[in-house]
This record gives sequence, C-alpha cells and structure tokens, in this order.
Amino acid sequence: MKRSLAMLPALFLALIVVVSFIRSRAAPVGIGTEPEIVSFTANPTAAESGQPVTLAWNARGADSLTLDWSTRNHPDAAEPARTRLPDSGTMVVHPKRDTVYTLTCETADGPMCSTSVTVRAK
Repeated sequence: MKRSLAMLPALFLALIVVVSFIRSRAAPVGIGTEPEIVSFTANPTAAESGQPVTLAWNARGADSLTLDWSTRNHPDAAEPARTRLPDSGTMVVHPKRDTVYTLTCETADGPMCSTSVTVRAK
C-alpha cells in the first residue's frame, strides 16, 4: 500500500505532462471557425443629401474587413471606395445619393462573408 501511495506524485506529474502536451497540439482559438459579420447598420437609413449617416459594424474571425460603396447610376461615389476597417467600429459618411454600403470579411483564402445596407437620399 505504501508503494502505491509513493507513486501517486509521479502519476500526477505524468498526467499533467500529458494534458499539457495535448493542449499544446490543439488549434489556436479562432482557427477553423468561419468568419462572421455579427451586425452592420446605418443610422439613419434615409437622410437629406450630404447629411451625416453613421455606419456601425461588428465582425469576428476575419483577417481583414473592407467596406465598399456604390451609388446607383452614378459611378462617382461621394467618398472613395474600399476602406479597410477594424473588427468593430463606426464611421460617419455623407451620401449625396442613394448609396449601397457593402461590408466584406476576408481571410487568407479570400472573401468569406458579405452584407449590405442601403442609405436613401431624401
């Protein structure tokens, strides 16, 4: 019995080493998960031409996040398109015409998810 009890610390240490090894071989947090746009909103969704509109977004799991916009029948958008963004935040824009804002999350493998909001000019 004494011999069995004497081996407990060694067995406990071996268990700790095995668990540590298994955890070190596991994929890092975020690896293997699909990127996702949790939310993307415009406030207000209709505004007088040139008035401020706040875009707000929240995404996770993407290597990069981009915002593009276009105006229907007017290729010259009010602001330059294709802006790189942090995973979450806000941006104030001043659309002069109806404008579609498209948020795209990308990974090293390319575009993965996208969503749009439309702001109407009054």
